[in-house]
Amino acid sequence: MLEAVVPRTCITCLEPLGLNGGVYEYCDKCTLDWFLFESNNVSRVLILERFNSVWTKAGFRMKEGTTLDLIYKCKYSGRPKMLKDLGKWVANHHPLPHDDVVLIPIPLHWKRKFRRGYNQAELLARGMGEVWNVELDCWSLKRDIHKKSLTGSDRRERSKDVEEVFYFNPGYSETETPVVLIDDVLTTGATLRTCRKILEENGRIVLGAAVLALA
Repeated sequence: MLEAVVPRTCITCLEPLGLNGGVYEYCDKCTLDWFLFESNNVSRVLILERFNSVWTKAGFRMKEGTTLDLIYKCKYSGRPKMLKDLGKWVANHHPLPHDDVVLIPIPLHWKRKFRRGYNQAELLARGMGEVWNVELDCWSLKRDIHKKSLTGSDRRERSKDVEEVFYFNPGYSETETPVVLIDDVLTTGATLRTCRKILEENGRIVLGAAVLALA
């Protein structure tokens, strides 16, 4: 009823969204300006270089402007519905190679999750899981050490900082079901590579990863 009186508009171009249009606060036309991963050959090469696996997909390239602003909103603006909607958007663009998988979001340390109010990777995974009709596993992988944000760190710093940060929780394990890791941004790939190594050392099969953005 409220939208009938005050229609929703795209926060980029201010055009009306309609009842079912766009992705959260962005219209379909403006999402085409998100440097979509699927239309960029350079992006495919970068993602294979940073996290080579059977199946790995990203929604868009993170660049100065709209997409960088969008990532900051996801992390710091307290908009959990936006993250879930973006997860659905990624899943609709990239069907799974098969539906016998479980999604494992990259965990946050409990202190950061408490301050932020949510884990952005988990909310993305929940949106993806609804579209793909697969379950989440938020228990097998845990983060043990609380460190400063890695935003702005280079490849060497990231590789060093993720060492000994994550650990495997044996209380929940479906060793027969392949895993797809979920994160918001793939930068150097150090986090995804570390988590894959931990899971594989404990008998899990890591099929690949899905991320919202490729930096």
